[in-house]
Amino acid sequence: MFFVISVFSIISIAIFNFIFALLFCFNFLTSQFPSSRACIAAGVALTRALGKTPVVCVCHPLHGALTRGGDLGSGAGAETTSPRSGPRKFRPGFVGNRVIFAYVREAMLLTEEGASVGEIDAALRSFGFPIGPFEMSDLAGLDVGHRIRQANPEMTAAMSAHSPAGALEAGGTRGRARAAERLPRYSPLADRLVLGGRLGMKTGRGFYRYAPQEKRESGLFGWLATGAAAVGLLDASAIAASSKPVAQLDPTVDALAAQLGREFRPLRHAQAPGAPAFLALPALPKASDVGASAATARAQRADSIQLRLLLPMVNEAFHLLGEGIVASDRPGDIDTCLCLGFGFPAWRGGPLFWAEHCVPGGLPAVEASLARLAAAFPAGAADLVPAPLLKALVLRGLGIWDLQDRPWLVGELLRGASARL
Repeated sequence: MFFVISVFSIISIAIFNFIFALLFCFNFLTSQFPSSRACIAAGVALTRALGKTPVVCVCHPLHGALTRGGDLGSGAGAETTSPRSGPRKFRPGFVGNRVIFAYVREAMLLTEEGASVGEIDAALRSFGFPIGPFEMSDLAGLDVGHRIRQANPEMTAAMSAHSPAGALEAGGTRGRARAAERLPRYSPLADRLVLGGRLGMKTGRGFYRYAPQEKRESGLFGWLATGAAAVGLLDASAIAASSKPVAQLDPTVDALAAQLGREFRPLRHAQAPGAPAFLALPALPKASDVGASAATARAQRADSIQLRLLLPMVNEAFHLLGEGIVASDRPGDIDTCLCLGFGFPAWRGGPLFWAEHCVPGGLPAVEASLARLAAAFPAGAADLVPAPLLKALVLRGLGIWDLQDRPWLVGELLRGASARL
């Protein structure tokens, strides 16, 4: 028996050394020849063979955007000029991060309107995402997003206004209302969790609580790991510690979100009588309710949550195309980035494909929905106002596939929109 275990241990060491050698060779080749498609394909195939998710990151410079000084703007407030759209403000982040930021921001704002963290994540998983926005944030680390927001001047002002000391500095409710009109919509939920030491999965607490779970590997690798642990080549406790912890709902987070909603929501929403409450969440049925009516109500609520999170993603994607951040000017590149790198369900085609082909009414319905949603958030709702490129497409009766085949139409459409203004 000991001989068999030793043989398995030797084989496992040989296998892992071979894998590490392959990874080293792949890293060297891609560093020397970063444009080699064969190297990228080999790395993707090897990653999939190991059971991991391959993500190929390609960062483009600002397409056609030069500062007045002649170099690329490095600061978030640097003013740039584009032959397509004229002077504009450079905004930090590339394609994926900007779209996902809009998605996560809307999720946190939705918790202040009564939706729970677990409910939102479940709705997006049912849409097709592998994990919800809060699970993703905990996995990445809440402190990472916190530092990114601190480095963004626009977000720094919003963070300061929504901090616990912001009420005193703003001069009470009226002062905060005036500040809310000047700042983008913002939820301080993640900031409050970071201040409380909840940094996500790595600290055992974030939007969820995490309990360790021992996970036994099955198959050949399970036998190899057991054999290596038996002969002292591998620490058995390290195997158990390396398993993924189990997420557990934390009522204190939902209670904090409800408190923030009572504090900040009246400053964001329209106060005029008869103001639109577009996409307000349907009432959640009671736990005791059963039957088809309760199931229908839960499904409608999940659909509303999905729409609230996906519409800002679509609008931000159109902003990216209009600002020239996407080097190819093709919407398919944004969809590919979101599907391969950020878990958007590939069978839905990406956010732009979904907006045109899966939303009833297509792009005109998306534009109308965004306009009505922006009207329900008059304070700092510039991110919800339909993007100029989206308006131009609807006005001309065109779709995203017209841009895919003829990317030069982006500049033509935006110049026409500027002329009409």
